[in-house]
Amino acid sequence: MLSKNEMMILASLRKNSRQSLTKVSKETSIPVSTVYDKIKQHENGVIKKFTSILDFPALGFNIRANVLVKGKKKELRDFLLDSWNVNSVFQLNEGYDFAVDCIFRYMSELKEFMDQLEKMGVKKEVYYVTDELRREDFLNSAKYLNNINKVG
Repeated sequence: MLSKNEMMILASLRKNSRQSLTKVSKETSIPVSTVYDKIKQHENGVIKKFTSILDFPALGFNIRANVLVKGKKKELRDFLLDSWNVNSVFQLNEGYDFAVDCIFRYMSELKEFMDQLEKMGVKKEVYYVTDELRREDFLNSAKYLNNINKVG
């Protein structure tokens, strides 16, 4: 388990991974050298990668769908991992094999994707995202860190 200081550093990075070490240090009251050491220590461990969260509609990708799919696992998995419209794929343990977050510019792209799934004989349920209320927000604030150690 990580220390409270390590969790505070991670929470600060979850809010903005591009901020300077000095800013993280000031926000967490942890020395800059310790912040640097802890980040380096956890790279390729609990820190998988530093990334950007994009505003897809601003880029012209206005259609977002979450799709639950069940089919021939290997073939379906390979297809999903190779599809450029797929943002995230999660393997499930009951009912469906995968939950898929898809992003499209045009309805024609969405239709083509769904047609490909149908050709594979996939069982699917589609849910269209109408508004994003909260995204990548877990463990991004020191105020929630006390909840980590609660049993419940």
